[in-house]
Amino acid sequence: MTTLAMLALATPVAVPEPGPDSLRIANTRPLIRPGEELVFAVSSSRFGRMGTAQMRVQAADTAEGVPAYQLSFDFSARILLFKVSDHTRSWLRADSLSTVRYSKHEHSPVTSRNEDVVVDQRLGEWSDGKNWSPLGAEHPLDELSFIYLVRSLDLQVSQAVEVRRHFDAQRNPVRIEAVARRVVAGRDVVVYEMHVPDPRQKNGSSTLRFFISDDDARLPMRIESSMPAAGQITMTLQSAQLLPVASR
Repeated sequence: MTTLAMLALATPVAVPEPGPDSLRIANTRPLIRPGEELVFAVSSSRFGRMGTAQMRVQAADTAEGVPAYQLSFDFSARILLFKVSDHTRSWLRADSLSTVRYSKHEHSPVTSRNEDVVVDQRLGEWSDGKNWSPLGAEHPLDELSFIYLVRSLDLQVSQAVEVRRHFDAQRNPVRIEAVARRVVAGRDVVVYEMHVPDPRQKNGSSTLRFFISDDDARLPMRIESSMPAAGQITMTLQSAQLLPVASR
């Protein structure tokens, strides 16, 4: 299950003129709550209920020598005779909430993807274990941590913002649009679409759709995506809780 390979949804959006509000939104910090655990029911338009996925935030001792939070996403299921899985990890510096390390191990009947990224902000570079490349942002983020950035936004419908925060320059700018208001499971939500340049996709981009609760919790009530073979994937929030964080 790919975190950012999504349905392309064409909705006209009025982009606000550049100004202080746009700058503040673009530079906002991801919403990180240590101990948070979100559990989703996952279903496919072609195969029905597939299983559950979990997203967690936990405090880690260190990552690359600095205090960091660890974000995790875990999903595994069986489609007919085949297994699909996605195990993603992101380590964010505790001070700036920017990516220090990122890993993704994804497998499906038609594709496999393994990434292990290390970010060196001092040198302004990142490495995939084979090559070093210039960082795409001063305070970089990755695919998983971008979800927490979207949760921190407060855009009005028909507003959009461009964010240059992906560690890979080829994945910038990320465009986030507020496209509608809905009600999901009794909660008012704002629907956000995140459009990301993605050379791996045939059309050159990926789109992710979030239904974020319009309250202090800013919960992702639903996340819509797609994956090869399974069609449209819908993740529906089943539970959200803050677990005790062990003292270090």
